[in-house]
Amino acid sequence: MSRLTTHGVDLLVLVSDPSWRGIQAAGRLKDLARALKIVVGRSALIVNRTSNGLSDKTAAEIAAQSLELAGMIPEDPLIAEFDSQGRPTYQLPANSPALQAAYAIFAKLLS
Repeated sequence: MSRLTTHGVDLLVLVSDPSWRGIQAAGRLKDLARALKIVVGRSALIVNRTSNGLSDKTAAEIAAQSLELAGMIPEDPLIAEFDSQGRPTYQLPANSPALQAAYAIFAKLLS
């Protein structure tokens, strides 16, 4: 966004880990797009590497930042395993919790 090469975005997808600081950073990116006068049709937040949902503080920060939570991708040990082997994530098996969650989020965002 800082190169000012983008003028309009249909869907701005913000991705964060479940930390409070990560959510704040996602909110700042949303604000940066507005400050740069980038026309954003819709923005949505994906929180990855979650375990046991979101803490109350994280959920409150999502609301405080006026972010639309598109969904959460759970921690999946296969992703770290694939990364350590240099294997691409598109080869994850269909029963991967992270892959299933990602597909559900994509379907929601595209509908």
